[in-house]
Amino acid sequence: MSYGDVVFDFRIYPPGMSDKIWRRILISAEAPLSDLGRAALASVQADPDEPFTLTVADRAYAFDRICACCSGGADAQDFAVGDVCSDICDSAQLVCGQWTLQLQLCNAFRPQEVIDAELPQITDGAGRGVIESLPPEEVSALISATDATGTAQKVDINCLGRAYLWDYRDFDIQAQNRYMHDKLR
Repeated sequence: MSYGDVVFDFRIYPPGMSDKIWRRILISAEAPLSDLGRAALASVQADPDEPFTLTVADRAYAFDRICACCSGGADAQDFAVGDVCSDICDSAQLVCGQWTLQLQLCNAFRPQEVIDAELPQITDGAGRGVIESLPPEEVSALISATDATGTAQKVDINCLGRAYLWDYRDFDIQAQNRYMHDKLR
C-alpha cells in the first residue's frame, strides 16, 4: 500500500485527562511530522508555532518555533495502525512547554472514504482544550472543580490578573476546526 493513498486518524489527549480533553484528527499519511505535531497542538487550542518535541518509537524530533524544521527525518508514516503512543511501549509523545500530548494512531482510511475533508481535520473530541499558561495539574484541578460544582471556573488564562469563566466541557467542533485551520495557515 502506498502511504500517499492513506489518511490517518489519530486520537490526541493530555495524559491524565484522556476522558475530559481529547481529539480525533485526520491527517494525510504524507504529512511530515512537523505538520502532525502542529495539528495536534492546534487541535487542543495550543499554539502550534511554539517549539515542541515529538517522540516516535524512541526517536525524538525537535521542532523549533521559527522554521518548523526538525532534527529527525521521518514523517507520519512511521506510525503503524493500532500503535498506542505511550511511555509503556513504543512511544509517540508531543511535549510543548509544560504540556505533554499522547498520540494514538487509531485507523487509516482511503481518501475516497473521507468525504470533503480539508486536512488536517478534527472529527470528534471532548473538552475545550488546554490552557498553555497553566500547568497540567492546575487545569486538572479546574476540571475536577467543574465536575464537583457543575459550574465553570474562574481562571486567569493569560496570567494578566483578569479572571475569566472557563468550562472545559465547552466543545464546538466547528469552532475548533476554524481555530486549527487559522493557526496552521
